[in-house]
Order: sequence, then structure tokens, then C-alpha cells
Amino acid sequence: MGDQFPGWGITTDAAAWTARRAMPPFGGFTEIAAPDAGSLFEVLTDVAELDDRHTLRVLRVLLHQHGVAAAAAGLMLTVPRPDGIDAVVTCDGGTVRWEGRDIGARTNLRAVAQWIVTSLRSAFLGTP
Repeated sequence: MGDQFPGWGITTDAAAWTARRAMPPFGGFTEIAAPDAGSLFEVLTDVAELDDRHTLRVLRVLLHQHGVAAAAAGLMLTVPRPDGIDAVVTCDGGTVRWEGRDIGARTNLRAVAQWIVTSLRSAFLGTP
């Protein structure tokens, strides 16, 4: 199960299944315990979705700081392009994608935001 939830250390004993991960930049750890593997899988799936939503919200703020009016819509951002078509940005398992193309990891959102800004400028405005 650990491969499906990167960053989580998963252990089991007779009483429970436990998942634990570090909490940067705050320090410390968070731990989730469940009575069985299925329950732990369900909770970690929910946590992964929340992580992806949070990633997109932080990315939206970073894009706004660069003058890009991205909007959150569920598990995606829409980014208006000068040609009138919205581009779609998603995050799944910590990987950010632009129109399905991997553009970076949630751990490097400043670089992801810069990639989007540069791409918009060069592809649609003709400036680097």
C-alpha cells in the first residue's frame, strides 16, 4: 500500500494499521490509525485528494501573484489563455499537470507557477 501513498510510512501490528508522514515545513509528524488495511486505504485516499486540492489552491495564489487569473474548480484549476480557451491544470498524487502533461511536483510549486507563466507568455504573447 505504501507505493500508492508516497511519503507515508505504513506499518501494521495485531491491533491496527498505521500510516505516518513528516509535516514540513511545520516539523513533526502526523499519524493515522485504522483497524484494517481497507479502512486505512480509504482514509489515505481522502487525505491524498485533500493534498491535491491544497496544492492547486497554493498554485492558484502563486499564479495570481504573477498576474494569471487562475480559478479553482474541484480538483483542477482553469487558466484563461489569450485565445479565449481555458487551460486545465490538475494535480494527482503530488504531480502537477498542464493539459495532461507533467510539469512538476507539489514540492516545487514556485517552479511550476513559473513554468505556466513562461509558457503563457511565450506561446500566446510572443515574449519569453
